[in-house]
Amino acid sequence: MSMERALELLSDHLTTNLHERHVYLLKKITDENSQGFLLKECRALVKAISTYFPRTIEHQEYVQSLVNLLQVVSLSFLKQKSSDIVKFEQDAVEAISTIAAFLREVESDELQVHICRALIAFYSARPQHVDVEAILQPTSNEFNMRVVDMGTVTRTVSKFFCVLEGNLDMAMETMDLLQHLSAVSASNCSQMIEAGVGEAVCRWLLTSTGYSLVFRASELLWNLLEHCRDSAAEQLTKESCILALQGALLKLTTGAHDEAGRQLRNDLLAIITLVAGARPDASIVNVGLFRQLVVLATFQEVRSHHALVKHLKLTSNEEDFEFKKMLINMLVLMCRNSLAMEEMSASKVPLALFSFVKPADSDSSSHWPWNQAHYAELQLHAMSALCTVAPLCLDGYMTCHGGTRLLLYLEWCCADDKITERQLQLLHCLDLLRCMAATEQQEVLQDLCDQGAISQLTDILQNDYVNISKKETVQEVQIQNAAFFILSSLTDTENHRKELFGEKGVKVLIYYLRTCPQKVASGLGHNQLMLTIIGCVWSCVVGCPVVEDKFMESEGVFLLLDCLELCPTSMHNLTLGCLLDLCLNPAAVPHLDVWRGKEQNTLPILLCQLWRREESEMQVSRSEDGAIADVFKPLMGKDQEQQEVVLLPASCPSAAVVDVSENVRAKIYSLFTIVGWDRSKELCPNDEITFELIRGYLDLKVGEVWNEIIAELEEEGLRPISPDQEALTTVQRATLARAETVARKQQDVVEAKQQQELLDEKACYDEIRESHHSKTRAKREFQEYVNRTANYELLRRTRAAQLGSIEHSRAKLSPSLLGTFHSTEMPSLNTTTFCGRQVTVQEMAMSLDH
Repeated sequence: MSMERALELLSDHLTTNLHERHVYLLKKITDENSQGFLLKECRALVKAISTYFPRTIEHQEYVQSLVNLLQVVSLSFLKQKSSDIVKFEQDAVEAISTIAAFLREVESDELQVHICRALIAFYSARPQHVDVEAILQPTSNEFNMRVVDMGTVTRTVSKFFCVLEGNLDMAMETMDLLQHLSAVSASNCSQMIEAGVGEAVCRWLLTSTGYSLVFRASELLWNLLEHCRDSAAEQLTKESCILALQGALLKLTTGAHDEAGRQLRNDLLAIITLVAGARPDASIVNVGLFRQLVVLATFQEVRSHHALVKHLKLTSNEEDFEFKKMLINMLVLMCRNSLAMEEMSASKVPLALFSFVKPADSDSSSHWPWNQAHYAELQLHAMSALCTVAPLCLDGYMTCHGGTRLLLYLEWCCADDKITERQLQLLHCLDLLRCMAATEQQEVLQDLCDQGAISQLTDILQNDYVNISKKETVQEVQIQNAAFFILSSLTDTENHRKELFGEKGVKVLIYYLRTCPQKVASGLGHNQLMLTIIGCVWSCVVGCPVVEDKFMESEGVFLLLDCLELCPTSMHNLTLGCLLDLCLNPAAVPHLDVWRGKEQNTLPILLCQLWRREESEMQVSRSEDGAIADVFKPLMGKDQEQQEVVLLPASCPSAAVVDVSENVRAKIYSLFTIVGWDRSKELCPNDEITFELIRGYLDLKVGEVWNEIIAELEEEGLRPISPDQEALTTVQRATLARAETVARKQQDVVEAKQQQELLDEKACYDEIRESHHSKTRAKREFQEYVNRTANYELLRRTRAAQLGSIEHSRAKLSPSLLGTFHSTEMPSLNTTTFCGRQVTVQEMAMSLDH
């Protein structure tokens, strides 16, 4: 029977009172479509639902038939063709939305429950196993979810739930439906929040008598916070919602003694934590919930007479352990709230957390009720929380002698036989010390120094490079990084503390400066460690003459220059700044002159290379030879050039001034003023071009600042008085003249370079020509030698020529006038060349047989 024909019979005015006939037809429709309704019949299904759902108010006999009909709706729709999904999708959306709409119209609790269950089954149905060759195929789960999300189901169910009162069973069914709708869809969660589902759930929490409702409520609230955290947290921060969450949490905390109750308690605390993380200014403090959470977090470590914890005991099971960790995490999240910080200070939260910062003995009674593994994890968790809490509660930190506790714990972590096993504890302890040192409170720093923190940290760094294996780990690098940072903070402003750092500290710095630059690209964090080491040199060495001398005696300046050459560009600014301050000591300047790089480069050559690299990153306009390309903008990078004139107050630096601190050009210029400007003989032409630009940097930068001032005056429409205008014009002309002078000197260097290249090219060709002539001459001489040895007639003529040459070279006087005459000729000579004092004999290998 088709749905259209059945509807004609059911809706005919002549059969209006034939209720038994209607029930029979509905049953027949349900039986014949037991596998699901066709997509093309969705429109008829909507008409049937709209016809018979209202009749249930007066005729209860329709209820069971419609329940059976809803059971079929809970299945996926059936499609005859693949195109049915596109063709009838809107009809399916309308059908499902119509069913959801009757939640608010029907008065039968049974029908409302089955509507909710049908929608849940339809929305989260698993794919049905069907025969591939079957004509009818069920729609996919993705299609079903899209149909629900596109319609008004979520909005309708949310509004129904918000007005529902008194019917706990129906509320639980509706929450179950909302939970499924909110599990994977952010748009559904947004619609629920707009309808006020969060507040409605909290109202039902006040009436909860068992775990089922709390479970569904926590799951639904969790979904809302996960997909729409900010808007959901804003709704849940209302005082009524906080009170409801507070009541449910405290009831479960004091009354739940089984695992399910503890899990629900933890879920509610997690929801409160999410709300506090998104909105720390919530009503959590105002309604007293945070005070109760603080009591729960600290009652084991700080004695409390609060009624909430009078009979409360936490055991060593996993749920209580997670509850303790979440309570500590809650303290950290609320540190952004000033009222919460006052509450934590009054409740001695720092003391409670510091009670974990102590050596963990193997005796289980010392950390009851937690086992050894749980206690070790709570130690780390407490120290992580103290990194946030302690700097904001300095009074509590000093009252409980936090510095002493930390240094004693540090000593325990560094025991020789356990140092590799306690690296994680050591790292967390150093992180906490670093957070305290970063407060720059002299009271805190002096307390640490008085107890020998500098010597203790130096010993840790010595252990790291003496005792620990050469194959470093990320944790070891982080430990070294934290120790150097703490040393920098402790010694930054006090020369006396730098003297305590002394020779032992310098020795440690020298070792790390030698080894770290080669490991910067290791991926373990040596790049960050290298920055911290250079910062430590700046803080612990620079400014104290005694320590500076020891540092320079250990070749520290050479090592800093090596770092400048080897390390990435991001480290150049810090390294150059450290070198500049170190060069305030006159003894450091000779080290700059003596230093040679890996290719025997001098410092001026290195500085010119750094200058060119910096300008390349800034995209400064330069010619092919590196000379000034635009005399009106000799120093501007691309970003500064594209920036429009912005009117700023006098307290804000302009772009030209900010540029000085954002790159290393000003520091390179300053370093040249220390080493001197008479360095052009050491430089190649490319470096000499850059050198001329560096020499004129200060004048060009001053002119750039004046040009900005002139541009701002023009933008504001202000005209300076005549003397000022004349002065500004003179400055502009002087700046342009200086830029042209630098450009002209650079051009002279370029021309000289070109001339030298021509001379070098000519010399190269001359060398090639001479080489060619030498080869020709050698070939000719060899040919003559061969001819003389192979041709007897030629040999005879050569011998005659030789004798003639000898005769021609003799004196023309008669031998009788010369007295005794000695002949210089050697008889039986078979050579036709004039022999020198040296004779080249060609060796030939002798056979072993001879």
